[in-house]
Amino acid sequence: MLPLACESRPHLVPWMQVSAEESPDILVVLGAQHSAQRRYREALFCLDKALQVQPGHVRAHYSRGQVVCVCVHVRDCA
Repeated sequence: MLPLACESRPHLVPWMQVSAEESPDILVVLGAQHSAQRRYREALFCLDKALQVQPGHVRAHYSRGQVVCVCVHVRDCA
């Protein structure tokens, strides 16, 4: 089980958990939410997790590409 924020971020929503093994779609949505809030590292983490679970997940690849493109422009993905 992964925390909703995808990583060890207990200050966000520690009580709600997502099973990445069952739902890479949720990880993609979380990645999009992080990206919309300009939290690009967290977005990439979620999208990478989704791709670990389902390597051919088209939306995860597309979303990851979008985040990387934004990161190149804002230089905030190191």
